[in-house]
Amino acid sequence: MDVLLGEWSKLSVWWQGEAASIESKSLTLTLLTKVVIVKPKAVRDVSHKAFCVVFTMYCDLLGDRNLSMAVKVTVTVYQWNVTVHQW
Repeated sequence: MDVLLGEWSKLSVWWQGEAASIESKSLTLTLLTKVVIVKPKAVRDVSHKAFCVVFTMYCDLLGDRNLSMAVKVTVTVYQWNVTVHQW
């Protein structure tokens, strides 16, 4: 998981630019939910090396007008529940 998080920025083609499809953005958010389960520090500890890039990606996707609200809400609620229960 640390290798994946260390290289997370290289996955930016999945959610940024013209080549990023709705499917790849949705899959990126799904992958992020798995990261939250396995390595919650990456999304809640600002000193974690992957925090900034993961947080920026998450904010970019939440602000993406082409991504459905249903996907955004589902992932946000899921991540909130997992993160709260792990504290």
